[in-house]
Amino acid sequence: MIVKYVKERGYEGNGADPLLTLNKEYIVFRVEFRTDGHPTSIAVPIDRDGSLGKFYINCFSVVDSRVPLEWNLTTRPATFCLEPIEFSDTFWDDYGDDDEAAEQVFFDVHKKLKTFHEEGNKLGQPFI
Repeated sequence: MIVKYVKERGYEGNGADPLLTLNKEYIVFRVEFRTDGHPTSIAVPIDRDGSLGKFYINCFSVVDSRVPLEWNLTTRPATFCLEPIEFSDTFWDDYGDDDEAAEQVFFDVHKKLKTFHEEGNKLGQPFI
């Protein structure tokens, strides 16, 4: 899935938002649907360092809704997550702790997602 950042998220610091650039497209690494009234959010690489940041989806428009078939729907209390199967189990805890193996998983998944979207655009595949 690819989204475009189209509505400022309300950054209140000095200068330009260091995390997102208006009208820039981002590859989505996770979609989190909430059942407790919180908005749907997505995880995308931030501009500052390429690590993943979580943002409400209402600041984005969907440019390409396709996701690889290997993505997994997981459930947690009050949450459904659509994400790469590699992100199952302890990935998010490990990634948040700067675990080297989790960071390698992230880079591998990023490469796979870029290839998926580049090949899909060449083939003119329909959206899923």
